[in-house]
Amino acid sequence: MKTANLIGIIVMLSFLLAISGCGGKEAEPVPVPAEEVAEAAAEPELPEEGVHEAGPDVTEEVVSPDGADDAAEETVEEVEDSPEDVETSDSGLTAENYRVISLKDLKAYPEEMNIKVGTTVEWRNVNDNLQHIIGWKGQKQEGITPEPMLAGESWSYTFSTPGKVVWFSTARPTIQGTIYVEE
Repeated sequence: MKTANLIGIIVMLSFLLAISGCGGKEAEPVPVPAEEVAEAAAEPELPEEGVHEAGPDVTEEVVSPDGADDAAEETVEEVEDSPEDVETSDSGLTAENYRVISLKDLKAYPEEMNIKVGTTVEWRNVNDNLQHIIGWKGQKQEGITPEPMLAGESWSYTFSTPGKVVWFSTARPTIQGTIYVEE
């Protein structure tokens, strides 16, 4: 019985010492040389001149340094309309009558565009794991039946009448844009 009481007392005292912080030495601060302090406060090293990260994907938003959104939209549209994306052989499609809207990362690139009557617009589901179906007001009355697009698929439509088309994706209505069809 004495041994059990003695062990209990030792455990209790050890517990109290641990809680109070007694029994251990506090660490003394180590002096840091002034040279190391100056190095740490100095500006970070910059990469060599001419070394840059890769440019943005054609479907990413491009923001100009001065914050002008018009310049960013023009840059994106110019890239989207490049002849590489356009079939020109048998179909007769050119950069002037064929446009691409990329659906990527739950956004549309570009969100707005101006086109002429007779232009074909292709919606491409670049990487969204959603089944997009493109819709707009009055679509059914015009006899347009959009097809579902999974990742890597596309759907296109040739606009034949002028007007403003506010389109959206049925997968997520916040994915939307506006197409201005002009004569």
